[in-house]
Amino acid sequence: MKIPSVLTNSKKNMSFRDTNQVVHGYQCINPEDETAVIDCRIYTGKRPYSSRIIAAVWIRDKKNNRFAHGVGFAAGYGYHKGSLAIELALIEMGIKLETEIGCRGYGECVKAFQALMSEMGYLSFITAEFSA
Repeated sequence: MKIPSVLTNSKKNMSFRDTNQVVHGYQCINPEDETAVIDCRIYTGKRPYSSRIIAAVWIRDKKNNRFAHGVGFAAGYGYHKGSLAIELALIEMGIKLETEIGCRGYGECVKAFQALMSEMGYLSFITAEFSA
């Protein structure tokens, strides 16, 4: 996993947070100051059968002074849209993944978040998962 020294902020409109609902998410927490270094939220439309998934990922790395957010979208049927949206959000920030995590389920995303934390120099951290 390659993390650039300067991460790129998403240029996408973040207004989807007001019109969609959070259905899943992850946080990687630094136990020293109890702050979320990585915060990932998965949104879906409010319509009952909405097929569009939106992933928003924030990195607040105070240790290395890196702050960024990325947004990824996935729609359609027949594959794991949440993991693809997360992969696209990470790529948008400039993070180069060694292996693809899209369409492979949330387990691969957790491994990617843990690798990111290690790459940023966090030796101990807590990974929390939540669902709505």
